[in-house]
Amino acid sequence: MVLRQLLLDEAGTAVVIAPDQVVGQWKQELAMKFRVHELPGTVEIVGHSAIGTIRPEPRMLTIVDEAHRLTEQVNNEGEGLRDQQYGALCAIAHASKALLLLSATPVRSNEDAFLRLLHLLDPTNYPLTDLAAFRHRVEMRDDLAQAISAISEETPLRYLDGPLTQVSQLLSHDPVAKELVADAHQFIAARAEGEARRKISNLRSYISETYRLHRRMVRNRRSTATKKGFPARGRSLADNWLIPDPDRRRQDLFTALDDLRLALELEEHPKAGYILQIILGRILAPIIALEDLVKALRRNPNHDLSPDELSAVDSIVRLTAGQEFADDLERILANATEADRLSEAIEWARERVGRKKCAIACSFPNTARLLAQSLVSELGGHRVSALLEGQGEELRIRLATEFARSTERSILVIDRSAEEATNLQFIDEVLHLNMPTFSTHLEQRLGRFDRWSELQSPVRSSTFREDFTTGRNHIDAWTMTLNDVFGVFTSSTSTLQYVLSDLENKFFHTAVTHTLAGAREEMLGQRDELAAQQRRISGQDILDSIEDRANDEDVARRLSAVDAQQREIERAVHGYLVEMLRFSVSYEDDHVRFGVSRSKPPLLTEECVRDIGTQVFKRSYTADRITAEAGLGLLRWGEPLVNAFAKIAEVDDRGRAFATEVQLQTREPDREPWVAFCFDIKVAPGLIKLPGVSDLDGALHRAIQARSEFFLPTTLERIWWLAGQGECGSRLVKLLERTDGENLGSRPEHFRELTAPFQWPRLCGDVFRTAIAAVHGRDSVMQRLGEARRRTAAAQELERVILQARSRIGGESSSDETVMAAVQHALAHPELSLDSCGAVFITWVYRP
Repeated sequence: MVLRQLLLDEAGTAVVIAPDQVVGQWKQELAMKFRVHELPGTVEIVGHSAIGTIRPEPRMLTIVDEAHRLTEQVNNEGEGLRDQQYGALCAIAHASKALLLLSATPVRSNEDAFLRLLHLLDPTNYPLTDLAAFRHRVEMRDDLAQAISAISEETPLRYLDGPLTQVSQLLSHDPVAKELVADAHQFIAARAEGEARRKISNLRSYISETYRLHRRMVRNRRSTATKKGFPARGRSLADNWLIPDPDRRRQDLFTALDDLRLALELEEHPKAGYILQIILGRILAPIIALEDLVKALRRNPNHDLSPDELSAVDSIVRLTAGQEFADDLERILANATEADRLSEAIEWARERVGRKKCAIACSFPNTARLLAQSLVSELGGHRVSALLEGQGEELRIRLATEFARSTERSILVIDRSAEEATNLQFIDEVLHLNMPTFSTHLEQRLGRFDRWSELQSPVRSSTFREDFTTGRNHIDAWTMTLNDVFGVFTSSTSTLQYVLSDLENKFFHTAVTHTLAGAREEMLGQRDELAAQQRRISGQDILDSIEDRANDEDVARRLSAVDAQQREIERAVHGYLVEMLRFSVSYEDDHVRFGVSRSKPPLLTEECVRDIGTQVFKRSYTADRITAEAGLGLLRWGEPLVNAFAKIAEVDDRGRAFATEVQLQTREPDREPWVAFCFDIKVAPGLIKLPGVSDLDGALHRAIQARSEFFLPTTLERIWWLAGQGECGSRLVKLLERTDGENLGSRPEHFRELTAPFQWPRLCGDVFRTAIAAVHGRDSVMQRLGEARRRTAAAQELERVILQARSRIGGESSSDETVMAAVQHALAHPELSLDSCGAVFITWVYRP
């Protein structure tokens, strides 16, 4: 959204630097969802690996996705590839007019890489030579972070006294914080919840502004209301989530693995833990996946090992133990087996065919491909799809979309290429055919499914376990650590990625000398420390997070409400374009296309149609946000078709005024006709005025208008008024809105006949003034205006707190009070104006 708005405002150049795996997704999202190719300016999308090809220049905007990846494992004075990439990023970032770094990286446990991120934003105040001081600054915030994390909107008032007292003690040198704490204590004691919550919100904002690491670093924590409006799926374990692996060769496999472990221990190999981690990753897969490992150990290039795996293989390929391990694997692979993990996975899939959407994930491409072929052979190609390495970007998008929409396809196989930059939130259950030995890889995989979705249930995980005691104690030790200690199957671990990385290293380093079972026992003792680290990280994030200044709960509620009315949106667009303006329409499955018919042209001039443009009629449209992800136009503001016809509607009086006649039965002879007026009144902020200023600056005017409309969004109030009698009762309103009267627009003579008994212009004016006064006095309108003014006052109080914080840290301390004064004036004098109107003449048919 930031990029789109800057392109609209400045039409400059921008570059997006993203991980190579998601470059295609960035291109797709910018093209399909944001239509950047239709906007002024240019956008270039470059992968991390090609960062050296980007010239440093004063671009309008530079966006770096997953920015932390370019700041890790960097030697500030080195000349390696990582050092060169970070140096290139510094040059690009510092030359750009605007910089947006996207990263979910926590500050705690990752201070050196985080300092490099801040250096990109502000090289003067965050030199790379000051790492020790930066670490000390982060450590000092731990106690404050823990205290402030206990002061949230969800915390009951009776539990707030303790954390507030702790904050007051920690910030005893800060008079503003002490005053805010004292006020909160006072309101809590008086049980004035609204005032207490407001003071606590101010306190959180003040502390965040004063003690955050950098004011241009924004951690936007999703509030409870936002999560309810746009919930992520969540994750859980399936019933009987551990499936016994029936392959009897796995007992011999454990013996081979343990022999290798002992050899690495005796060798005192410096990379022993890393080698064991990589090798176990292949062990925790179907035995067939070991064929590629053997090929690599024999220096046969026709394998599917990743660069990380090859690095470990290179470390043992020259060792006697490495070749003996390869010999053992070859003997195991040569043995026949009646059942194995692949056959069990096929049975798992067979039980789920036609029920729900399920995925089988295997990191290793050759094994995943073999499984997909077997599933197609067993279940049929109409039930199985696969996202595999080597598929083109367009093919992958098409396969994923077809699978999501298909009523027959229910089993999806994915390999490592689909474990990043793929949206699979429609999957109900996933079977992990292998278990990654890097928790970040498993988190990325689960993140494909655990996303925002219309599905209400969490994605469920199943995987395999060994079917013999020694295997369960040792080979399964890593899988159980992932569940029992890291909790990766039931909640996201993204904020713990660096902590877990350290624990992984410790696990496999311990496993070399104390076995995998021993490493698991040691990890079980780390659970309390891991929970404490989680609290510290969350607390640090809170200190650097933005409070709900933009009222994100209200935004979430309103967006959800709009999405829930997609059928009404479709009907409204159809009513205006097709029924009123006579554009042609054709339906294609769940989307619609509008057009211009030569035999029955629309009721607009050819010049007007040309101004709309032919491009908008070449695209199909939907009101469903999910469906629109496939490249359809979305029937919302911002879509060129919607914007074009909205402009027409602003000057087109069709539908803005009407006159009809409705005949009703009566037992009174010669009863005089009634005239019922219908007014749609817009309630909006009033005129923008500043004392002593006659000509407002354009930017200032827009700022005041935006803030005014935020506090008081424009709404429509409908009122029916019966001339000479007053506001219509609910029964009459229902009757008039449900009855199709005769359109008097096509009978001007009859309209003049019906209006002849009245002084028509004067009557219309008198009724309108009376009706608009009645709308202004409605309880609902008065409540909405009062609430808008209260929100404005609360926002102004919060702004003062923030300014106090900034003045304490030597930042901005002045505020243009006239802006808020203008907003308050606009809300105190709201504008009620006519949007549309109509008259219904009720004539009577005598029925004795």
